[in-house]
Amino acid sequence: MRDLKKSRMKRSWDRWPTYSPQCRRDVLALLRDGTRLTALQANPKVGPGPREGSWCWQLERLATRMTGRDTIACANATLGLTAALRALGLPAGSSVATTAFTFSATSAAIVHAGLRPEFFDIHPERMTMDSAKLHGALPGIKAVLPVDLFGRVHNGGWPVPCVQDACQAVGSDGAGRTAIGDFVVWSFNGRKNVPAGEGGMVLAPDPEAARHVRLWLSHGENFGARHPGTNGHLNELSACVAFHGLRRVQSRNAVRRLRAALLTRLLQGCPLRVFPDSNDHAFYVYPAILEASVDRPRLVAALARLGVHSQPGYIEPPIHEYLAFSEYQRRLPVTEELSRKTLLLLPTQITSCTTAADVRWLAARIRMAFAIIGT
Repeated sequence: MRDLKKSRMKRSWDRWPTYSPQCRRDVLALLRDGTRLTALQANPKVGPGPREGSWCWQLERLATRMTGRDTIACANATLGLTAALRALGLPAGSSVATTAFTFSATSAAIVHAGLRPEFFDIHPERMTMDSAKLHGALPGIKAVLPVDLFGRVHNGGWPVPCVQDACQAVGSDGAGRTAIGDFVVWSFNGRKNVPAGEGGMVLAPDPEAARHVRLWLSHGENFGARHPGTNGHLNELSACVAFHGLRRVQSRNAVRRLRAALLTRLLQGCPLRVFPDSNDHAFYVYPAILEASVDRPRLVAALARLGVHSQPGYIEPPIHEYLAFSEYQRRLPVTEELSRKTLLLLPTQITSCTTAADVRWLAARIRMAFAIIGT
């Protein structure tokens, strides 16, 4: 009976977010009509854009209603970040402050935009960048690219233009209507809160900025742009799935917050720190910082034996130690400590499919793992 219960709970964690039957019907219709998988129209006055009535057009209109911003759907968030950075119009080689405690796409976008990443350490509690760390580096820093890590929106107040990497925080107010970034970028890849296989969205501050982003993402040289663009528009199949997912993201995120708050309460007294942030946290994953006395490899092994998947650290090694970014290296002690010793992630256990019973089972297994390793 116990094994059956564990199997049922594992399935509830791993299954695809339940989109509507209408979404499935729309996807099947698109697969039958492959000619509509690309739905761009060309307007020499403004550049390329999604054809009216297409799924890309509907997705952009939905995102605009949700955020109050001009929006541009794109093939993936890496291209979205690159396009937004290019739209800032910074001189080539300008320094952009960012974090090394994130996926490599953030830093790669800076390089692809012809700019220079400058890595800054993160706050030991929030695990996001802190604007106070930039003041000593000004005026050399020309822009900032913070990351809403794990779904927690960064603390703002940036003194320079900001491209906000909100790829892990889609559905949060701070990544949408109340976002403080000049540009905001979302991700719709297969693990995010709005999984569509692949895709992204750029939120622009005004129509002119949106036009520059769209031109570069859709071979802008065909419309008289100063620089050649790239093939970065979103396909109709991904746009269809993203549209249906975005319609439900806020209700699904609300479930994630409820489950995360419950897990936080159930883990009180364990040798770790958690950060519920229940008001505006997307909980892409559930992060916990272990006390220094905890042997993280032993804990991970004990959790695995109890049927709980966990991830030690996040990026190992941190991005600033990657060979591709070796010329930008500097010491980042907080980032390095979290990466190698104290951060533990529960990547799949807090989703919109997780039940309260799942969370209680998970908390019991975590407590049991701490007992096994004698902590």
